[in-house]
Amino acid sequence: MRVLLALLLLLEQVLGFVLVLPQQMVRLIALHSDTFDDCEEKALKLCKEGNYADALPLFEQSLELPGDGFDIVRVQRTASPVGGAPVLRDLEETRFPSNEQKQTSYFNIAACHAQLGDDAKALDAIETALSLGFDDFELLTSDADFANLQSDIARLITKYKQQNNAFPSLPSSFGLPSFGSLFGGSSSKNSD
Repeated sequence: MRVLLALLLLLEQVLGFVLVLPQQMVRLIALHSDTFDDCEEKALKLCKEGNYADALPLFEQSLELPGDGFDIVRVQRTASPVGGAPVLRDLEETRFPSNEQKQTSYFNIAACHAQLGDDAKALDAIETALSLGFDDFELLTSDADFANLQSDIARLITKYKQQNNAFPSLPSSFGLPSFGSLFGGSSSKNSD
């Protein structure tokens, strides 16, 4: 998008007159974002203005943009003097939204859908946020955006809690000692 804008500005200078762009194209250029944080900021501003229809695609777009999560990947294989170890020039950092950023985006996507009257999509987005580990149940039950969905949200929260309690922690399920008491936590055994 920025390249397109730069080309349009260059074209205006070369031709010597101002190009008139369609309003929709001007809006797309203005809403373009390169990072998760930038996109989220623009979407939240639109939400504050009550413009949920324009905020929704930005929250969805933020899931595809570079965020706080990262990984180091090998982009090519070059012969290494150490025999197979990656050479630094062969490595590249890849950035993506962190799990917390994904949770936040899905929460905001749900809020936009709820405000636009699409309850089914709002509940789907809430369920996705819960599956990613979103656990601010108080926010879900008190947010005004979800006022008409409270019974469905309560059902989803109950389902999520049951799923998380279905699998006991691995150390206790294999009879291994709990190390929680070593770090100030409670011990799972009764002391007599």
